[in-house]
Amino acid sequence: MKRAMGILVAVLAIAAVFGIHAYLDARRARRTAEQEQAERLARRARLDRLGIMSDGTEEFFALPPTIPTDQRAAELGARLYHDARLTAPSRRTCATCHPLNAGGTDGKLHGGVLTRPVYNAGFADVFLQDASVTGLTALVERMITDPQWGGATNLAQSAAWIGSDIKFNYRFKKRYPDGVTVSNALDALTAYVKTLVRHNGVFDQYCAGRKGALTDEQVRGLSIFRQQRCTDCHDGPVLGAWKVVDGKKVPALRGLSTRKVYSAGGLRNDFGAVLPFMPGGDVESAADRLALVAFLGCL
Repeated sequence: MKRAMGILVAVLAIAAVFGIHAYLDARRARRTAEQEQAERLARRARLDRLGIMSDGTEEFFALPPTIPTDQRAAELGARLYHDARLTAPSRRTCATCHPLNAGGTDGKLHGGVLTRPVYNAGFADVFLQDASVTGLTALVERMITDPQWGGATNLAQSAAWIGSDIKFNYRFKKRYPDGVTVSNALDALTAYVKTLVRHNGVFDQYCAGRKGALTDEQVRGLSIFRQQRCTDCHDGPVLGAWKVVDGKKVPALRGLSTRKVYSAGGLRNDFGAVLPFMPGGDVESAADRLALVAFLGCL
């Protein structure tokens, strides 16, 4: 009898242990599912703010014509983009280093830093190579005031100088009742940068459902891009600029073919030569490398 009771107690103890483990496993699975759902919803909301309809699971996106923004502010920002008074005493303009007719970058080093393209910048979360700037407005201010770039020494004085332009101030007050101020100027420039989007290229058309937009070689390159797990870092609307890896911002790949030079592994003017320096770029087959370069060239 005692032996039977002992066996029963042991069986019940084992069952209890298994029951606890099953409960904990189910709880972990439920938490994982809830976390994944929350992440999808957050990603979906994040993309919606950028003007991209998504269910939160896609890897690639067709870029919209513009990021949702205040169009009246953007029109004022377009004028400021070319206004040298903003960066006194250097008298540079935003277009000096970010010419819109050259992919949004002059392809030069300024203070040891390669100019990044202004197009599609509004889709990014972090900026500068060391990811030290978060938010587009903070970037605009940094670009204007940093000595190695804009070189403005006193934004308040610059705003007052621009505000003394009667016609310009009149236009500004239609959108900003207090006229040209530092915060209003930064807001207007931020709104304008959001309109600078490279869209409706062949990759956008492919993502929108026109599968014939890419060549067979480019489609093969896309497959290799996935196989090499490039999307682990190069994700989001512009395939980059959403993550920081080893203390550095992951560069955006959209619009790569429009740039003059590339900085991975040193300054080069052929992104095929940059490929071996990138994680996942060490593909052995020459045909695979050419396919991957063909894909990158369609972005």
